[in-house]
Amino acid sequence: MRGDGTTLYTTRDIAYTLVKFKEFNADRVINVIAIEQTLAQAQLRLALYALNYVREAENLIHYSYEMVNLPGASMSGRRGRYVTVDEMLKVLKDSIKGVVMSRGSRAAASEEVIRRMARSAFKYMMLSASPSKVIVFDVAKAADIKSNSAPYLQYTYARAYSILSKHGKGIEWAEISYEGASDRLRKRLLWLIGKFPDVMVNASVSLHPEDLVSFLNRVADAFNTWYDRDSVLRESDVGLKNLKLAITYGVKVVLENGFKALGIDAIPRI
Repeated sequence: MRGDGTTLYTTRDIAYTLVKFKEFNADRVINVIAIEQTLAQAQLRLALYALNYVREAENLIHYSYEMVNLPGASMSGRRGRYVTVDEMLKVLKDSIKGVVMSRGSRAAASEEVIRRMARSAFKYMMLSASPSKVIVFDVAKAADIKSNSAPYLQYTYARAYSILSKHGKGIEWAEISYEGASDRLRKRLLWLIGKFPDVMVNASVSLHPEDLVSFLNRVADAFNTWYDRDSVLRESDVGLKNLKLAITYGVKVVLENGFKALGIDAIPRI
């Protein structure tokens, strides 16, 4: 307590933490707060232990994160130097619209598609680095459709979706030729598809979404490399074609579920 009878931040946060556990019947409470609050969050847990709220103290997690800067500049709320999320989204929309239209995809450059790609690009940049590292938000990298970005993953998803749509019918699972799985690139993709559940669980439990982001990029890289060398729709062997379609479907599902976890939009056509 202060001399004037008002309470300190940590004192109020004790009550707020107890409310979180009680009203939401929470097993764990994760406070997403900047790294500058590490001491205050540690004091909060110690206070809970001292007050005999042992379960709450043990299950209160401080998910700390570092600051976000722009290339060649740093932001400071106290000094009035900052860029809002709305401003960043506007810059991202302009950049992504230019990239999409430069590829001759005017139909895909609708305001809604660009808006979804821009917000996904922003989320990707926030989640692709460890929270303990300072993020330098590079708009050009965020809008890059060739590698390591949300637009790149979204283009890969749209490619897989397009292949399955052009096929125009279901996969004949009973007709799959598994002998074709011995091919190095196909085997790599099948391994990645099978690995996805473990990656998702580990990223969730460890609170490291950047691991999921990295994995989805590996899937996209492997799929795009394979697709450029191994035609799916023009395959004449029925059994092998169904194997390739199954791999494509698996990649689509992995990306789609990964997107849901990260808050990235799955866009069927770009």
